[in-house]
Amino acid sequence: MTKTKVVEIKDLERTYVLPSEEIKALKGVSFDVVEGEFHCIMGVSGSGKSTLLNIIGTIDKPTKGDVKIAGRTIIEEEEEALAHLRNDFMGFIYQDYHLIPSLTAQKNIEVPLIFANIPREERKRRSKEELKRVGLEERGDHRPTQLSGGQQQRVAIARALVNKPKLLLADEPTANLDIKTGKLILELLKSINQEEGITVINSSHDLRVIDLSDRITYLRGGRIVESMEIMSIKITKKDL
Repeated sequence: MTKTKVVEIKDLERTYVLPSEEIKALKGVSFDVVEGEFHCIMGVSGSGKSTLLNIIGTIDKPTKGDVKIAGRTIIEEEEEALAHLRNDFMGFIYQDYHLIPSLTAQKNIEVPLIFANIPREERKRRSKEELKRVGLEERGDHRPTQLSGGQQQRVAIARALVNKPKLLLADEPTANLDIKTGKLILELLKSINQEEGITVINSSHDLRVIDLSDRITYLRGGRIVESMEIMSIKITKKDL
């Protein structure tokens, strides 16, 4: 059975114009992501992974090319419509967590629900539910400075999931974590993908993610050099 395409990218380019030079971050990138897929974008630092993820997440705009999210051509959408698409359809997990320091873990998780105009009691219920899902039900009243890096990332995951997104974007979610904690975070993302059918796009240079992925798209210098199902891909540390 043919699966629905959640993300469709064709001939994508992104050029940043600086006073002294032009930086071509993406050069003719084309690929699709289907519903329920755990798709990993791999490559060294500077290969274009974060730029690509930011464009998929409608945070950045392409210089050229087409991007469709859930069948919608996002370059044709107004900013207000894109804001609703981000909040209703997507969840974001960042390398640096992006938690609000003055808020508790539970209040950080509630932020997307506030933008969605969810009533207070429902916000509390759903944020507690997500805290339990990520194993932090006893830490809801802690602020980010009172949490470890791994705990902060789990709060960030809970915040990304609280609006029940169809698409989860994770930008180097294990980059600032130790090996053991990073493994737990990757396994948590995979379990969410498998148990709830949420489509995951994970950017990483962490080789451990290969075993968890359905498909790998490998970027080098802003171009796709390989994109294939995990059963047929072979990547070595030398390649990366």
